[in-house]
Amino acid sequence: MCKSREIAVENAPLVQQALRLFAYNSASFADCLIERAGNAAGCEYTLTFDRNAAAVLPGMKRLEG
Repeated sequence: MCKSREIAVENAPLVQQALRLFAYNSASFADCLIERAGNAAGCEYTLTFDRNAAAVLPGMKRLEG
């Protein structure tokens, strides 16, 4: 899925996880990638100002502000 001679994808398995997550919810791909990167880094959750991302991504919590 992320293999090409013309393009190198850093951490392709993480990108593939984010693409799968993106396909099944209303969060943006960027939010899915951020959430998966935080999870891979061992974070309990990632803070966001995005109401939708916090609502649909289990690894994100909304930062009130």
